[in-house]
Amino acid sequence: MKHIPEKHFRMVRYFGFLANRVVGTLLLKVKKALAQEEKKPVKVVTFSSLSQALLNTDPFKCILCGGKMVYQRVLYGLVTKSLLLNSKINCDLQKNQLLMIK
Repeated sequence: MKHIPEKHFRMVRYFGFLANRVVGTLLLKVKKALAQEEKKPVKVVTFSSLSQALLNTDPFKCILCGGKMVYQRVLYGLVTKSLLLNSKINCDLQKNQLLMIK
């Protein structure tokens, strides 16, 4: 099978209802005549939306202070105790920064 057509061969997409000039109007009519359904946009599935749907919790809501968290990195190998300690320290730092701004 050749990827490049012969010199005299005309590509189908340049003629008829697939031509660039008329594809927007004629393709809809052809699909309607063939009784084809229009494709619906696919919903984007993210970690956050899956977590909210399955667990009924927002994964980006801090369990300590209730503030909105921003994803920065993944830490592997830490146990729950050290994660909670790290998050408490981060929350305290953020609160102090907010107090200093005011």
